[in-house]
Formats: sequence, structure tokens, C-alpha cells
Amino acid sequence: MPNTQTDILIYCHIAMQVKWKQMRKGLKLPKYKIIAQKIATDIKSGKIPPYGKVPSENAIIARYGVSNATSRKVLLHLEMEGLVKRIRGKGTVVLERKGIYLSRALGSYSAIKESFSDNLHYDGIVPSVKIAERELYCGKVNIQIGGNFYEIVGKIFKIRTLRYGNSRLLKDETIYFDASFCSGIENEDEISNLIDTLSSKFKISISNVDRNIGAVLIEGHPYFKNRSPMPALNVEGAFIAGSQKVVAIEKSLYDGYCYKFTIDSKP
Repeated sequence: MPNTQTDILIYCHIAMQVKWKQMRKGLKLPKYKIIAQKIATDIKSGKIPPYGKVPSENAIIARYGVSNATSRKVLLHLEMEGLVKRIRGKGTVVLERKGIYLSRALGSYSAIKESFSDNLHYDGIVPSVKIAERELYCGKVNIQIGGNFYEIVGKIFKIRTLRYGNSRLLKDETIYFDASFCSGIENEDEISNLIDTLSSKFKISISNVDRNIGAVLIEGHPYFKNRSPMPALNVEGAFIAGSQKVVAIEKSLYDGYCYKFTIDSKP
């Protein structure tokens, strides 16, 4: 959350609480996303050029044998990704992309479980990372999301990761782990996927995530190195195991020029 009232007043602060519960393991991509990815690949490779038409709803139904609802979801997903635009009387056409424009979903298990770098690869962007800080210490860290207060007290491992796309800093990510509960977490070189790392290496199953997103202006940031105020999306989250054990707390900033978030409330 913004540290000062000025941060809130300078830029339209929006905050929303997104809760999800893990309903099942091994969740697979829904059919509409698989089809959308195939069309997106054609767009990004230039096979379907800017202003060219993508397959219509009827063409998707005929080609992939899906329902009307699924074909509509395919085109809606591509539009939410910023790849296409539906134009009445002309169909769905490919938008000309300049710079980096990314759309991400918040709230669902599949969205939170996805890898940051894998998503960039899908968008045709080359990811890279740099570890800015690593620290193991005794203390406490906390956040408040809506009416809920989350805190880790005791042995804490802090890792600050700078995540780049095409050499541009997209995310300044800081995660605090309960190092007593996640014994040995400080030995991890880089944590590309928090949920998978906790599950596969530490046998910890995340049962709930509480998240908050806000919009702020940042100035003089040490890593974004912006000379003038720039918009950023401030994302905070608490990762919970069992009924109430706070395993990790995230405090991250996304480049507001490159990102937009959508909400998916289904697990």
C-alpha cells in the first residue's frame, strides 16, 4: 500500500481484495485459453499481421469443434490481452503493438500459479532477472488487506527480485518468507514460481491468497530509475497454508505503463 497520503491523492488509488481458494491440484488450461494461445502465436509471429482478421466465432467452432460460448471466450481473451479489437461490421482485427503492453488476471488459482517468465515467453518477450537483495534476519513484517492483518514474526528470509522483459524493468518484486516454517528457503537461488517452489521443494500447500492492488505514482525509484513521476501498480499479498499460517508476504511494484490487470474470481 502507499506509505503516505500524498501517494493516494496524487494518483487515483484503487484497491481491491482478491481471495481465492485452491480447489484442486494439477489444474489444466481451459480449452478457450489453449485455442487463444494458438491464435496469439500466429499474431506474434506475423502470420496474422496488424489489421488482419483473426478467425471468427463460427470459424473457431468449425475448426476446433467447440461451443458458441467457448468461441466467444477465445475472442474475448485475445481482446483482453490487447492483441485484437472487435469492430462491428468488420470482425475481429489484430491491433498494431508498440512497446510492451501486458494484461494479467488476478484472483484465480491458475493465474497466481503461472510463472512470470513463462508468461513473458508466451507474449513474445525475452525475460531476465536480477537479484537485488537477499537477507536472512530476525524481526517482523506485516501487511493489511481490507480488514485482514497478516504478519510474520521471527526468522525471515527476504528476497528482492527485479524482473525484466526485453531489458526493461517490469516488476520490482519483494517476498518475505517465514524461514522457520520454510526451513532452507534462504538457499534458493531464485524463486520463479512461489507456489510451485513451496509445494515441490518444501511440501507446503498454499490454501489461500489474499491480495490487494493499488495504483500510485513513484518518483526517484532506485531500480526503475525514472526521472519524472511514473504510474505503478502496487500489489501486496499474503500466502497462507492451512487455515491461518502466513507462509509468505509479497510487496511488489509493476510498471504502470506496461500492465493492466483483470479480475478472475473463479478458483
